[in-house]
Amino acid sequence: MTRQCIAMKSMLMSTVLIFALACVGGMHSTPDRVAVCVWRGGDDGLTVRLADKLEETINSTRTLVIGGCGVEDQPTIALPSVRWEKRGTSIHVTARVAVTGPRLTAPLNIESHCSEDRLGDCANDIVNGALAAWNMEISPSH
Repeated sequence: MTRQCIAMKSMLMSTVLIFALACVGGMHSTPDRVAVCVWRGGDDGLTVRLADKLEETINSTRTLVIGGCGVEDQPTIALPSVRWEKRGTSIHVTARVAVTGPRLTAPLNIESHCSEDRLGDCANDIVNGALAAWNMEISPSH
């Protein structure tokens, strides 16, 4: 390989690295958004889908963003698993979560009910309840 080719590859790799770091840097909490952990215990389809909806709902607020778990006093929504029952032709979902955070002396249990095709409603109920428990403003971005 010629020196010119090696220099070109080195410059290209540096550019890619700088771009990647800029993208990763954009995923961290900003001073005006609080990182929240969504912990999911169950691996069944409904629990996974509701956890995904919780993360979408959290990221759509002006005050919260999804962050990694394990940070002391980090606001956390723990979703062990979702219960469901068939009612006629639809599936009724019951989601019970435990909310913890720096302003709470004990976990707060929040329960939400929705149909399987309206998991976003359960996610909204849970996030709004968590925001109230954390004494944070409820302000969706859209």
